[in-house]
Amino acid sequence: MEKKYKIWILVLSSVIIFLIVAFITLYARTQRIITGSAPIERPVGQGRGMVIRYLQLDENQTNQYDQIRRQYNVQIASLRDSMLIIRKKMIQELKSDTPDTIKLNYLALEIGRLEGEINMALNQHLLKLKRICRPEQCILLDSLYEGMLNTSKLHQGMKQGKRYRHGKNP
Repeated sequence: MEKKYKIWILVLSSVIIFLIVAFITLYARTQRIITGSAPIERPVGQGRGMVIRYLQLDENQTNQYDQIRRQYNVQIASLRDSMLIIRKKMIQELKSDTPDTIKLNYLALEIGRLEGEINMALNQHLLKLKRICRPEQCILLDSLYEGMLNTSKLHQGMKQGKRYRHGKNP
């Protein structure tokens, strides 16, 4: 008799879990429809090649884009290096027996300042890219902005956060 009850409990638990997941999925989909925030269709790939293909840049535009991209990368390289050094200092401070909260707060503010400089450099980079685009390419470029500037992805690291997903790196 006990075995029969255990089987029924297992079956009912499975059905309840399935229904909960189904309702959550249904709710999420209806919320997306109501708010109009459908997923943005983005071109496959990342970085230089994706931008060139998606915007259909000609050879002259590609050369100009390469130059703009090099300038941007040089401009932000030292900022990223500085952020990495500061993050290492934060980790060391957090690991210490008596972490100094004033120092940690200062380091956090410094990282914020550097991120602000990177964002300003990115804005200039995108404006320069827009200047070399034809009007029809500008429309395509506009559709890329959300993916490039989406604040929910800023703290996920490179490649949409795959590097920092703790063991879930494909």
